[in-house]
This record gives sequence, C-alpha cells and structure tokens, in this order.
Amino acid sequence: MIKTRQLLLLLLFLSNWSLAADFNSGRADVRINISATIVAPVCTVLGNNNQSPLFVNFDNIDFSDVESGTAYQDIQLKYNCAGSSVPANKVMSLYLYPTKYGIYTQVGNNVLRTSKEGLGISLTKENTNLDLNKWIPFGSNELEGSFILRASLITPDKSLLTEGSFDSTVAIVMSYL
Repeated sequence: MIKTRQLLLLLLFLSNWSLAADFNSGRADVRINISATIVAPVCTVLGNNNQSPLFVNFDNIDFSDVESGTAYQDIQLKYNCAGSSVPANKVMSLYLYPTKYGIYTQVGNNVLRTSKEGLGISLTKENTNLDLNKWIPFGSNELEGSFILRASLITPDKSLLTEGSFDSTVAIVMSYL
C-alpha cells in the first residue's frame, strides 16, 4: 500500500512537472489591447487663390448701403477633403464659428458681431442664411469643389452706426457627419 501511494505521488509529481514544462516551452500568454478612432476625411477650406487666412475688405461703405442691404462681398471658397470616396451615410456639413466678437440675433438669424456697435455681418450661401455655431448640411457630397459665401453688412437701426473702421473673424470648418 505504501509503495502504491508513493508511486501515485511520483506520477502526480511528474504529471505536474510535465504540465509546467509545457507552459514554459516557449509559449506565453500576451494580452494585446487594440484601440483606434475612426474619423471623417479631413477637409481644408481656402480662398479662391489658395489663401488662408482669407481677408475680406469692404473699403468705404455708406450708411445707407448698410441699411438697404447693398453692402456685401462675395467670397469664393474652395474645399478639398482627404480620402478617395465619401463615407457611407455621411453628409458634408459646414460650421461657422465666430472667433473674435461672437454673435447676436437680428431678424431671427444669428449674425456675426463686429467691433462696431450696431453692425453685424450676415453670412449666406445661395440666398440662404447660415446660422452660426451649428452644423449646417452643405448640399454637396463631393470631395472637392467651391462655393460662394456672401458676407452682408447689416444693422437693426442706422442711427446706431458711427463712422470708423470695424473688424470681425469667423472660422469655417467642413466635415462629413
């Protein structure tokens, strides 16, 4: 009985040693963490002559031109998005982010605030007012192209305007959403 017990213990020891040797024979368990971020194609927006930043100069504007809505500049913009195709189920969108003076609401639309009290800039594309600080479906899913953005000087009341220079800034972002 003692010899049987010793033989069983020896077999058990050898089987554990054999199992341990198998784990240590060049195999190893390695955990691999995989992570990534899927992004939409990166788009660049430039002026018609590939300029960035883009400067728009209104020159000298008469008060009556601001009040009548005839004080505007058309801005030709080009865009180019990286990638070979439009992502499935995505729509090209435009975002206008005021970066200097913010926005104010006039006639139900958000307009770009300027450094001059009582003067704003309405941004439109194809006679459609573009709301600031929100994504706007662009209407095209081409990877590259151009469009015209109209910047119109507006005022709620001509009596608020004073003579002098003004400025304002806006960042334009395009992406597939």
